[in-house]
Amino acid sequence: MKTSVIVALFGIGIVLASAPATTAQEPLKPPAGRATPEQMFAPGKPAMFQPIAIDPALMDQIKHSRSEYENLKQKIMARQAKLYADNATIKDLQAKMRDSQKKIDKILADDEELKKLNEQFQSVSPNMPSGLKKAPPMAFAPPNTPAPVADKKPEVAR
Repeated sequence: MKTSVIVALFGIGIVLASAPATTAQEPLKPPAGRATPEQMFAPGKPAMFQPIAIDPALMDQIKHSRSEYENLKQKIMARQAKLYADNATIKDLQAKMRDSQKKIDKILADDEELKKLNEQFQSVSPNMPSGLKKAPPMAFAPPNTPAPVADKKPEVAR
């Protein structure tokens, strides 16, 4: 078992060591295009990576696509916020959803087996980081939305 791992690591090392040698033999060729490609790095400045040439038409297409993407994303978020603010059906469903979540939370809090499992979990990992304490606000979140319920943890008596 140990020999196969050593042989595999040796083989990977050889492949990685020979990779830069093979790529260094081929010079960088700019893509064929109508206009002259833009240099991404100024000449004479040391660069961490080898400079590349990008077709200006491709750059314009990328900029246009990104602009259209951002514009549509803003319109979608604005429309969602307007629907959350103005639509009575959505407001009614949100209230029902909050009530249902309160009932679910109560059932979970009353379950004895779940309480015991939570106590065991806390005794095993009391100092484990729980990630973000508060979720960052979402840009398209409806106005007057209460904080997420997921941050609440049932209190465990010790």
